[in-house]
Amino acid sequence: MKISKIVIVFTFLFMAVQAISAQKIGHINSGNILALMPDAAKADSGLVLYRNELVAKGDSAGRAFEKEYKAFVEAYNAGTLSQIQVQKRQEELQKAQQTLQAYAQEIDARIANLRRQLLQPILEKLDDAIRAIGKEGNYQAIFDSSTGSTLFAQESDDVSELVKKKLGLK
Repeated sequence: MKISKIVIVFTFLFMAVQAISAQKIGHINSGNILALMPDAAKADSGLVLYRNELVAKGDSAGRAFEKEYKAFVEAYNAGTLSQIQVQKRQEELQKAQQTLQAYAQEIDARIANLRRQLLQPILEKLDDAIRAIGKEGNYQAIFDSSTGSTLFAQESDDVSELVKKKLGLK
C-alpha cells in the first residue's frame, strides 16, 4: 500500500515536471522583419530626404561661415584690421560657429523626433502581429534575438515566418 502511494506521488511529480518543461518558448529577430516591412522602408527614405534637406541648409550656412573666416584671415594677415576690429570679428565668427553647432544638434533632434513619429505605428503593427502569434501558438514567451540581451536560452521556435505571414510579408 505504501509503495503504491509512493509510486502515485512520483507519477504526479513526474507529470508536473513534464507539464512545466512543456512550456512553449519562441524567438524572433524583429530587426530583420522590420527591414522587410514596406512601411519601414518608406519611413527610412522619408527620413533620408528630410535629413538631406536640413543638411543642405546647414552646408549653405557652413560655406558662408567659411567665406567670412577666410576673409577675416586675409584681412588680418594683410594687417588692415585694428585690434578692436580683430576682436569684434573674432567674436562674430565665434558666435556664428556656435550657431552652426546648435543647428547641427537641432538637426539630430529633429531627425530623432521624426523617426520616432514615423516608426511608432510600424512598431505597433509588428508588436500586434507578434502578440497574435504568441496567443495563437500558445507560446509562454517570445524573445527578440535582435537585442542580444538573451545570455542563455534553451532551443526554441523561431516564429519569424509566422509573423511575416501575419504581416503579409515574404
